[in-house]
Amino acid sequence: MRRSATIVLVMCLSLYFGAITQIHPILSLSENVCRAGEPLLTRPLSCENWRITPRNEGDAFSMNDDVKGIGLVIAIDEENVVFEDRLRDEKGSFLREPGVGVVFLPPVNPEVSEQFCRRVQDSGRKEDCVWLCNGDELLGTLIRVDSRRLLIRTYDVDLVVPRYKVRAVRFGTKRT
Repeated sequence: MRRSATIVLVMCLSLYFGAITQIHPILSLSENVCRAGEPLLTRPLSCENWRITPRNEGDAFSMNDDVKGIGLVIAIDEENVVFEDRLRDEKGSFLREPGVGVVFLPPVNPEVSEQFCRRVQDSGRKEDCVWLCNGDELLGTLIRVDSRRLLIRTYDVDLVVPRYKVRAVRFGTKRT
């Protein structure tokens, strides 16, 4: 009986201290991200969605200038992209302009992330472009995006794609 009580005590203590060591890095990250409302990180966090702006002719790509962390995209309709910045506890929106892209799931590796963002920015398609997590691309007219799904019209067929399978979108120049 005494041996089983000792085993239970050791298991409880190991779970307790294991939980503390896992929680501590998360708390220290959140403390170091912002000071007085200003982000200390030069690049957007990987847990938020990114807005990629169109590049001017002849300008070099820059992760700091062309990519901005915007929090989490709540919805995209025909005219606007609505997002929530949970770090600063505010909601915002921007116009759905040609050439602007949104990365929902940025790659973790910084070099791969930069290459992917450059690819999204340099995609000179007239149609809206959707990149899926498996590497496929869909071209068509993006109708709307909400928290659960994306609706795109391609070849006169409306496709519904679960949001968790979408890596990025870029708005084309052609509007129907």
